[in-house]
Amino acid sequence: MRQTAPAPFRIRNSLRDAQRVYDTASVDPKSPYRDTHAWTFTPKSFELLILELNALGYIDWKIHSIEPTPGVEYHVWLDKSSVSEINLNEQRQGILLAMVLETKDAIQQIESVPLYRWM
Repeated sequence: MRQTAPAPFRIRNSLRDAQRVYDTASVDPKSPYRDTHAWTFTPKSFELLILELNALGYIDWKIHSIEPTPGVEYHVWLDKSSVSEINLNEQRQGILLAMVLETKDAIQQIESVPLYRWM
């Protein structure tokens, strides 16, 4: 269950800023690290992905803990371990239900935005 209040729904960077970061990115391994990605996960959808990939034998990692951060990101700690097949479907179903609740939180976050009411 969510432990912090949802962050206000707003765009933090301009489109031009995003383009500038993209244009200056380098594939050179010696270039500084930039945290950019195109994946979109909620904590629970990421948890389900890791559980299922592990159960299918594609990875040998499982989630140790997930910690929310202010805004829409979160930190994940992983352990090298295999998951048990015992109660696997019950685990999957519980995570799927939690994903629905995360979606409810996201909807509540944007319901307060005036523009949303006109959509």
